[in-house]
Amino acid sequence: MSKTRILEIINSAAIGGGTRHLWDLITFLDGKGFSFEIIISDDGPYAEKFRKAGFPVHIVDMMSSRMQKKSIQRISRIAADVKPDLIHAHGTRAAFFLTRGMKKNCTIPTLYTVHGLSYNKNTHLWKRVFYRQVERYICNKISHVISVSEYDGKEMTKNEIVKSEKLSVIKNGINFDNLLKMPIGRKSPLPLGTIARLTRQKGLIHLIDAMVILSVAFELEPELIIVGDGPLRRKLEVEVFKYGISHRVKFEGSIEDTVPYYKKFGTFILPSMWEGLPLVLLEAMAAGLPVISTNTSGVLDVVEDEKDGLVVEKGNAEALALEIKRLMDEPELAKTIAENARKKVVMEYSVEKFAKTTADLYKKMINSTN
Repeated sequence: MSKTRILEIINSAAIGGGTRHLWDLITFLDGKGFSFEIIISDDGPYAEKFRKAGFPVHIVDMMSSRMQKKSIQRISRIAADVKPDLIHAHGTRAAFFLTRGMKKNCTIPTLYTVHGLSYNKNTHLWKRVFYRQVERYICNKISHVISVSEYDGKEMTKNEIVKSEKLSVIKNGINFDNLLKMPIGRKSPLPLGTIARLTRQKGLIHLIDAMVILSVAFELEPELIIVGDGPLRRKLEVEVFKYGISHRVKFEGSIEDTVPYYKKFGTFILPSMWEGLPLVLLEAMAAGLPVISTNTSGVLDVVEDEKDGLVVEKGNAEALALEIKRLMDEPELAKTIAENARKKVVMEYSVEKFAKTTADLYKKMINSTN
């Protein structure tokens, strides 16, 4: 019996939530009636990881504006050669390149997974208006849309970005087997830890400001471990040095296997300015850690404030510092929210559930086309 051919398109090969999402999806479904090829924008860590796992990888530059026309044409040629049964784009840029390369008479079903709404980024008004129009254009051209967040899905239909009949909400899932071996709650809520790309989106400058507030206002000196890399690393290191807290803020760099760090952390903090549905948050909760996060759309899908995590206003370093201090002062609260968090993730966010639901949608779309 022939396998169903899926062509996946994603912008970046860097270590991050989007590439992890795709990796978990295709490695779970590979050999279960599906075969996959991948178009990716650069030759980063995940490009090599996909190759080693046996998935054909095509490098197409989707970042350079001067290459846009050639890249769109190349994606069309690859699709013509692969002859997929369905094309699945991850993220706004990948979906834009896909829709721009689609011919008017294209009969291949196309799918777009929204990992976070581009127009929700904290940018100028004209950019938000522009990105909203881009999302509307993509969703109009694409066959079907997946939102990983219930909140984002509702916002997209409310703002007429996509029609409700073209939208499915399929929440992210994780493989939590190794994480469940870790104890629920730790002997101490310290050290603090986060895993993130060092970009403006992740709001790490506010976490560093919270560290300063804890020192100045409360004479507390918790250790913070930051796992990840990115364009803001140098700026963040300068801030840490400027405030004299270099001895207790550690930059670990980009780490592919982050599971051991969940064992080191006492509390997990995600100070993001916007999110889809962050995998690291699910992993921290499964690992039995108390979590503090900001009130971004994807987070509010997962964390119920005071029950299975603590939620603060995004960009508010003072509120973040107060909740860190609270967990340091109230170890029983830390343990309770960690227990509730693990239960929720195990019940609702398995990789099996997410991958099988996506596979069912693949089959439904292909069958309706045939």
